[in-house]
Amino acid sequence: MGRTLLRALAATSLSVAALGLAGPVTASALPAASCPPALKVAFARDAAVADVSVHPSPAFELATCHYRARKVPHGHCGAATIQVNTAPQVFVDFQRWLVETGQTAAQSPNRASAAGHSPVQVNGVGIEADWVPADRLFETSTDKRWVAVKLNCRVPASRGLPLARRLAVAALR
Repeated sequence: MGRTLLRALAATSLSVAALGLAGPVTASALPAASCPPALKVAFARDAAVADVSVHPSPAFELATCHYRARKVPHGHCGAATIQVNTAPQVFVDFQRWLVETGQTAAQSPNRASAAGHSPVQVNGVGIEADWVPADRLFETSTDKRWVAVKLNCRVPASRGLPLARRLAVAALR
């Protein structure tokens, strides 16, 4: 019985090695999320400035991109944080975020506050996209990427939604 087990283990090891699966899988061997260059261009265009700094915080399957502009004209947004998630089953995770965000808003004792924190569906971006006006948060997903755009500025929703949408579209590419 011991020899049979050893033969089976040896055969399995050879099969794994033949498939190129031997050895530890490292984060560098897997696809990593990144801050797409198109995001910086889109943000700079809206902020009406040429000097935009990008501070990426890449991690395995999740990149957090911080955008800041100097000397932002009145009425424009000078800061945004965009997360690009490429983990497996991102659309399922996005759907869970959407349900939980809606449930949290619905449980608010203040109806006026709840309205601004409820996700509002936005068509034409990813498989699905939603805007949370009170939080200046736009989230969208495809089957491969989940993008969250958080505007870190006090622009009215009428200016915030178009900007967040443009940034999300750039991040999905």
